[in-house]
Amino acid sequence: MSARVSDLRSQLPYKSCYCEENVYQACLAFAKWGCDLTQLYALFISNDAKTVPVWFQRACRRPGDPVVWDYHVVLICQAGALFPQSTPRSVQQSRPAQLPVTPAAATASTGPQGSSVSLAPHLPPPPPPPPPPPLPPPLLDPASTALVFDFDTVLDFPTPLLTYAMLAFRANAALPDEFAHCFRAIRADVYVQSLRSDRSHMRRADGRWTAPPPPWPAICHGGSNLMDFVEMKAAGASGGEAGPDAPVGGNVPGEVFRSSANLLARFGDSRLAAD
Repeated sequence: MSARVSDLRSQLPYKSCYCEENVYQACLAFAKWGCDLTQLYALFISNDAKTVPVWFQRACRRPGDPVVWDYHVVLICQAGALFPQSTPRSVQQSRPAQLPVTPAAATASTGPQGSSVSLAPHLPPPPPPPPPPPLPPPLLDPASTALVFDFDTVLDFPTPLLTYAMLAFRANAALPDEFAHCFRAIRADVYVQSLRSDRSHMRRADGRWTAPPPPWPAICHGGSNLMDFVEMKAAGASGGEAGPDAPVGGNVPGEVFRSSANLLARFGDSRLAAD
């Protein structure tokens, strides 16, 4: 593999407000570097109300505020997926950024265009989360820890999955139902073969862009099925957990999780579920 984990942010394409395409391009890059795409997953975060708060985002207006997205997409690498034979020293010496978490007025951004809304009547500012449970060193050892690549976070890139869930999702806090996180994980090799997006969701009624598009071509070969990936309910189900082969939103395969604890357990860390 020609790239080191500590250098990846500068080597992967990025365009603000196009998280699903950032992850798609990252999957292509990881495949070129020899990674096994069956061990990588595109993770969609949304809910039925299309209002999911994510903390430690670049787009937050003030420290401690969440950004409330209609959906967000990150990349999960299972333990051992990046460096199955050896771990570079630069990875072993990495540590997550220690950023302050300051309670703030519940004002956030929502949607891909990042418009402002007030959440004060609905989502009171949460207290600072307790420190994540201690992780065995080395903290960013890809051979033993699932990693999250979030192109829009101010946390480390990548961040261990448990650390990311505790900080970005407040996984140990109870949120109102309309802000509860739901997840759908789709294997990266399936993702790059099946995702289609003509970027029409990023156009206003008058045809103007809500955010400038990326410089690379749209992932468009026969319409758009992006919103099928965002859908969190299994076809014919009432919204419970769905297995890896369950059809989800327009028969797109994926694994659906209705809690952070179940997501963590799926990717090898049940410590939150045990609490």
